[in-house]
Amino acid sequence: MMTKRVERAVIALAAALLVVLFGFSPKSAWAAGDDQAAARIGDTTYETVQAAINSVEPGPSATIVLLDNVDEGQMKFVKQGVDITIDLAGHTYTADAGEAVHINAADVTLTLKNGTIKNSTASGYSDGLYAYQASNNLNLTLDGVTLSSRTQTLAVQGLTSNSNVTIRNSALSSEEELGIYYPPKSGTLTIEDSTITGTTGIVLKGSALVVKGDTTIHGTGENKVPDDYYTGTIGGAGFNDTGDAVYVESGYNDRPIVVDIQGGTFTSDKAFAVRFFQKEGEQTTYERTIEISGGTFSSDVSEFLTDDVTLVGNGGNYNVVELPDVAEVNGDKYKSFAKAVAAAQPGQTVTLLANASTDPLTIDKGITLDLGGHTLSLTGTGNKDEVGLFLTSGSSTIKNGTIYDGRGAVRTFSIIVNGRDTALTTQDLTLTVLVPEDPADNYPLRAQNGAALTLNSGTTINEDNDNDTRQGYTYGVTVYGNSTEHAVDPATATTLVVNDGVTVSSGAFAVSGNAGGSYENTVMTINGGTLESTMGAAIYHPHYGRLVVNGGVIQGLAGIEMRAGELEIAGGLIKGGDGEFTYVPNGGGSTSDNIALAVMQHTTKLPIKIDISGGTFEATEAFAQMNVQKNEQEAVGKIDLSIAGGEFKGGIYSENFKDADDKGFVSGGSFSDRAVEDYLAPDAAVAVNGGETPYDIFPSTDEALENGGAHTVVDR
Repeated sequence: MMTKRVERAVIALAAALLVVLFGFSPKSAWAAGDDQAAARIGDTTYETVQAAINSVEPGPSATIVLLDNVDEGQMKFVKQGVDITIDLAGHTYTADAGEAVHINAADVTLTLKNGTIKNSTASGYSDGLYAYQASNNLNLTLDGVTLSSRTQTLAVQGLTSNSNVTIRNSALSSEEELGIYYPPKSGTLTIEDSTITGTTGIVLKGSALVVKGDTTIHGTGENKVPDDYYTGTIGGAGFNDTGDAVYVESGYNDRPIVVDIQGGTFTSDKAFAVRFFQKEGEQTTYERTIEISGGTFSSDVSEFLTDDVTLVGNGGNYNVVELPDVAEVNGDKYKSFAKAVAAAQPGQTVTLLANASTDPLTIDKGITLDLGGHTLSLTGTGNKDEVGLFLTSGSSTIKNGTIYDGRGAVRTFSIIVNGRDTALTTQDLTLTVLVPEDPADNYPLRAQNGAALTLNSGTTINEDNDNDTRQGYTYGVTVYGNSTEHAVDPATATTLVVNDGVTVSSGAFAVSGNAGGSYENTVMTINGGTLESTMGAAIYHPHYGRLVVNGGVIQGLAGIEMRAGELEIAGGLIKGGDGEFTYVPNGGGSTSDNIALAVMQHTTKLPIKIDISGGTFEATEAFAQMNVQKNEQEAVGKIDLSIAGGEFKGGIYSENFKDADDKGFVSGGSFSDRAVEDYLAPDAAVAVNGGETPYDIFPSTDEALENGGAHTVVDR
């Protein structure tokens, strides 16, 4: 592989001096008769093409028209600032030199058009066109040209800047080497409606490449897998001739690489249609971007597609096709959900027109996502802590459709609502999350740092375990505050409201907080709906916050486990399992199974306040308070229990609060377990009907006598 231009540069300089000083090319020319001119500029004719080139001075543009087929050594452009058009006029220019077209001057504007240029040199270099190191600010155009060579067909030296090449309606081909080598520090190579053929079609190491129209780029060489960069150093290895149609190589970290393939056909006999080589761990200051928005390819180029196209086909024939419009904002349609969201202004609605997908996306404004009955799929790398939709500002609504998170990765988040100025309301939304393959967790929906989350009718949050082939689980809705004050401030709290018609179903907790030191100050209000867990508590509350239950169905192995904070229950069904009531100390999770309401102070020893005025509690153990962590009495003294109503179907037990110690806390309600007598508040009385249940509790003996009906009042 011949790639070095050092010795050639010396020879070229000597030849250029001869041309400039004496006005002739280093090889005589002929054209059909010794006295026949080879070219003209206007009405002035020249014996050789080179003589015509040498006559042009910097400044005004000049057009040189070939008058016949010509054999010359080469065309040399060594004057700075010239603007020349070579109109081949349908003729053939045959060179016998290192390159047919030699450029080595700055600020050259050169157009080659309407004919054929070929290099017939049998040995050494036999390039088509080479722009040397001095060729800064080059504007080169090939229009309607056939350019052929034995070695590389067109190349620009890598130390040049602002080297711009346009190839239009042309055909470039090399017999033995690559078609185009383009590494400059800056500039753009544009190829339109042309054919490029070489062992590697194009090697790009810098600047920008744009390919469009009916272009064909073909690599004919062997598939050579690169393992190091070509550095351009004297005596080093040649550039990587990989056999690809387009080979893009990093390594020059003082220049960008931007590839924009809009259309064309890209084929390789033995390698890839498009290949990008960048060493693992390489740090680059400048961008490395390859985007494909159209074309046909002999290998899979999915990794380079823009987000408004897709790849169709296989087995060596891949077509890039435009995606349909998937979203609309204010009458404007978009092929990408992410672009639609980016275009939406605060308060506007993004409406899905078809099923769509999105990689992780931040939404920093309040908008409405109307899914229009379609499915939005969340995609991404599946890295730990990756967030599908991250809402950071404004009041947003998601409604009327399905969000499916199919990443199935450990500790990923489908939706996070973050910050005090951020709110999300859901309506008629199904959020389904694929659980991890192994026993591990991920998170459908989180509110944190003072955000507000409201789940309205028709909202369903559930998990997909792929027909029981996966062992992971989800934490349905997690609510994290941002305080350490052991207090509730509704004005700054992270809030959750669950209304009628909502279903949250999870393997782990349906709703939960976190006992970590900085996640306090939450307010969760359950007005209705169904919250269910298949493996634990439906609601797990380990931190200092407030939980208010006004209605709904809350069911799991445990209904609710309170380990810190405030609980108010006025209604609803809280239901645990019907197996043996069990409990174990746990410094990092829940403790109890087969219980409706468990009050189990955490190792954090924070206050707990329980106020029950209604609701139904159903499980093997309907209610239990236990010092499961064996905290000292000072910590247990921070627990405040009050049951003034509700129906309790199951056992009742308190380890630390009994009426015998003047710590009774039950002043009302209906109980199936007569052990409730051990926990009566002062002056409260039980009304019983023989040995039958339920046992009704009243605040006083008089009220029991007045309201007990056929029951017998048992005084304390």
